[in-house]
Amino acid sequence: MLDVEQLTTLKKEIDIASKQDLFSLNQLRAEIKLLGSPRQIRDYTTTAISLVASDGGNNRLQFDPFEIQVIRVVDSYGHEACLQVISRYRDIMQLSKEQFNPDKTPKTALGYMMFDLDVKSLLELSPMLRPKKDSSGRDALSSSWILVYRELVEWAILYERIRNGNFVTDTLIAIDGLLRSKVFAGDLFVQLILKIQKYIQQIKQEHRRQVYLVGVSKSSKVLDRYRLAMMLEGVMREPRPVFVKVPQEIEDLAYDWPEYTLRPGDEKDNGERAKYAGGYLFLAKFGPSPSDPIWPVDILIGQESEAEKIIAYLKTDAENGFPVPFYPKCIQKAHEYSAIAGIDMEILQQEIINALLKNMSTDKDIQNLEKYILLPKDPGGMRYE
Repeated sequence: MLDVEQLTTLKKEIDIASKQDLFSLNQLRAEIKLLGSPRQIRDYTTTAISLVASDGGNNRLQFDPFEIQVIRVVDSYGHEACLQVISRYRDIMQLSKEQFNPDKTPKTALGYMMFDLDVKSLLELSPMLRPKKDSSGRDALSSSWILVYRELVEWAILYERIRNGNFVTDTLIAIDGLLRSKVFAGDLFVQLILKIQKYIQQIKQEHRRQVYLVGVSKSSKVLDRYRLAMMLEGVMREPRPVFVKVPQEIEDLAYDWPEYTLRPGDEKDNGERAKYAGGYLFLAKFGPSPSDPIWPVDILIGQESEAEKIIAYLKTDAENGFPVPFYPKCIQKAHEYSAIAGIDMEILQQEIINALLKNMSTDKDIQNLEKYILLPKDPGGMRYE
């Protein structure tokens, strides 16, 4: 326990720190006034769909010597667009080749995206998929490269859905996360956004259908930085659904890297090029209570002028959100369909064990592997069970 002298010292230190923090908080309260007055979200209805990749963290196997992840992309109607098993030790060059047919024509959604972006391999598509020298001088990839690959697949399937243009009604496409990405090489992500804009415009002209694209996140640097200041200032704490556009100045103050907020047209002479941002940021509260959650929403570049209608569509979809209240239902349904759990995960686990046993070269190896499987993997954790 702390003695009286230690407590006295701590109180003094806390008081000094609080005064310093209060100065910073007052500065944030002044900055948040740049946000402007929120507008009420009105009522509009349209078809809302979402595409979501299964969360690798939720698909963790108990016994996985190959460090395998299942990449599964499903929409909010349960339609599966991708089901693929990837090992951490998979050969990247071979994986690149599998995206194309022998005649070099695209074979997969990722292959079509690569073809349209004029890249021939995954190494060209993302710098995070390029091997680097490890401590022994051998080429090695970061253990997180599968997550990068999964994100690329998710963007590719979204692009394929819009590229195909098969929409029978006006449709809102919502993705889980902002319309931003740092996994693409150079300005390839901005090129992808421009192609998405082109196909959306084509759908409107040829089929008289309007397609909207938004990204909705549960957090953002802007919201993290200003959440307390917004509460103290009463910003968006109204008894009705409201939204507000986030000014560029607020974004620049919140992000450490200014290029993360640059959009096509924002570049200055000899300055940083737009590479990461594909939308304009808004904050939206879909519930009627002052204490309902506020969500960051990215609206596709070129569609920000229709923000009132787009966010109204989102509100209608989010009103019945479950289990997260007032979060778009279509995104939550897509997550529910994409998750691999229960008996499916047990079957996958058993298949990995069967594959290992099948490929053991001797009976002794098989016996040792069976013993290893039965051993507790974390003996120290048994006391918490």
